Amino acid sequence: MKLVLVISSLGGGGAERVMATLANAWADEGHEVTLITFSELTGDRYAVVPQVSRVILPDAAKTKNIIKSFISNVRRFVVLRRAISRQSPNAVVSFLTRTNLLTILSTRGLGIPVIASERSYFGANPATGIWKLILPPIYRAAAAIVAQTERGALDLRARLGRQVVVVPNPVSVAPCDGTQQASSPAQDIVLAIGRMDKAKGFDLLVEAFQKIASAHPSWTLVILGEGPGRSALEAQIERSGLRDRVSMPGFCDAPAEVMRRARVFVLSSRFEGLPNALMEAMASGLACVSFDCLTGPAELIQHEINGLLVPPEDVAALACEMGRFMGNADLRARLGGAAISSMQSYSRASIVEKWNTLLQSVTAGPGETPRQADRTAVLYIMGSGRSGSTLLGAMLNAHPDVFDAGELCNLHSAMDVRGEFCACKMPSAQCRFWADVRRAWRRTSPLEEKQYWALQANFERLLPFHTNSDRWRLYAAATAELFKAIASVSGAKIIVDSSKHPVRALALAQNGELDMRVIHLVRDVRGVAHSLSHSWDVDPVRGIALPLLGQPLVRSAAAWLVNNLLCGRVSASLRKRSMRMRYEDLVHDPVEALRRVSTLVDLDYSQIAQKILQGEALKGGHQIAGNRLRMQEEIRLRPDTTWQKEMKPWSRRWLWLMTSPMMALYGYRP
Repeated sequence: MKLVLVISSLGGGGAERVMATLANAWADEGHEVTLITFSELTGDRYAVVPQVSRVILPDAAKTKNIIKSFISNVRRFVVLRRAISRQSPNAVVSFLTRTNLLTILSTRGLGIPVIASERSYFGANPATGIWKLILPPIYRAAAAIVAQTERGALDLRARLGRQVVVVPNPVSVAPCDGTQQASSPAQDIVLAIGRMDKAKGFDLLVEAFQKIASAHPSWTLVILGEGPGRSALEAQIERSGLRDRVSMPGFCDAPAEVMRRARVFVLSSRFEGLPNALMEAMASGLACVSFDCLTGPAELIQHEINGLLVPPEDVAALACEMGRFMGNADLRARLGGAAISSMQSYSRASIVEKWNTLLQSVTAGPGETPRQADRTAVLYIMGSGRSGSTLLGAMLNAHPDVFDAGELCNLHSAMDVRGEFCACKMPSAQCRFWADVRRAWRRTSPLEEKQYWALQANFERLLPFHTNSDRWRLYAAATAELFKAIASVSGAKIIVDSSKHPVRALALAQNGELDMRVIHLVRDVRGVAHSLSHSWDVDPVRGIALPLLGQPLVRSAAAWLVNNLLCGRVSASLRKRSMRMRYEDLVHDPVEALRRVSTLVDLDYSQIAQKILQGEALKGGHQIAGNRLRMQEEIRLRPDTTWQKEMKPWSRRWLWLMTSPMMALYGYRP
């Protein structure tokens, strides 16, 4: 595979280190790798192997003149587009926001997929002004967006309204196995590493060290790195009287060696992506303490297990925990040993494999099936009420790779409002399955549940809705996380949602996080109207939480018309990702009906269809809301034709006259 990697430079920094690591790994695997930067080789801090081709492009001149800045950036665009086009790569991988934007724009029309990677928590320093307007539409044109952490991915999904893949950083030093020896024994050193700027919070670290320095006179603080904040830090150290206790030797090409001479590592960042320095310190067995900033540290450190976490920017708490480590060798040894074990999953090999999987997904050619990274497969059943969706859902649920969730749109009302029973015979609010789903969902959703239900009511009940708002992006991201939680708890590959509402189907279809397929289930309006005409008393055990009053024929017919008209619109927009099925065909020829479903979802239902045809019962599961049929322990295929015996002839004729054009379209007769 031919790959082009684009980054502003290979100067000191976590993003630059990861880019060099990936370039070397892909070259070692035999790929043809070209690395494009906008700075000279003399500025490199990280080496790449000779097999990696280097292309150096002129950087944009820094100027406050808007016209000169625009011309300079146009030149960068032209030379980058020319450089990428010359290589004719299978894919381009770009790091850091402005480079990502330039790279995506430069490849427009070339047919080359771009993977754009954000290397810090975007929400801590979001785009403003013109950048806020242009960033979302440009990022949506990328083949894939990568974040380093789940929290970072959630933030980007909400802002961009599209899928975001999580790929952590590889740890840059091999996890210590106890055999490595430093050139000199460990000393009483507190170590910190990073670019000297406000984000890294070294001013907070110096303040914290000052509070405990007198209590631990043998300890020194070493800060490795360079940056624009060096002079301010030097002045702060001088004012604090710590000149002899704090050293800042600059950038270090071999931080692993320094780590093996230290005893404690501190991450004092105000915000992070996934901090390389912390990962390396943990892999080296250092006792690590970190601010629990929005992303990164909490995904690496389990408090009191493999390190210590303190509230963000809480200097007093940081000083306290540093003091604990400095005065307790046993605590350092216990947490440092656990830190080594926790870094095994971040090895270069495992992270490069994640990148390879992503590359395969964006470079699949005609005839190949790309892997839908981080997309949850959803099969949605839409149509009018009483059209047989509960029966179809039970049939689909018989496949081991499929989970029928029932009417998922009613999750909140069934569990929290009406107190309905789950199909497992437990009250929905007490069902362990749905409790596990909600617990998993709360961990990853960008919205509180109350906020989500309010947005759901807005986007799933009204037409038209706008998909370019922040509210839509939050709704879409939270919806995707709900389906992911169901897939995770159930272990299924495809989630069936039989909510039926066509507007919900349209909303889900425009959610870039979901791989949607739709079945438009149609039933003879006379059968639907007859079923809806019956009244039912409250019977929670049978799935009836509220009294159901019979519905007038005219209302049933009007609802049938509107729902099926909207379903037709949704089906037309989805084309090959949708199919129409008649209830009557499903119950009279399940083999053919499930053969068509097999084609739609790429699963084999042939054996299941034969068993159903032979009278084998279907088992219930954890369907939420929906028809009382779901509450039966065994569901058997029995066509419901009672309307043909019980409905009066004038009612049949009247319903036919109201709906005849659409009924004829679906193949029904008077």
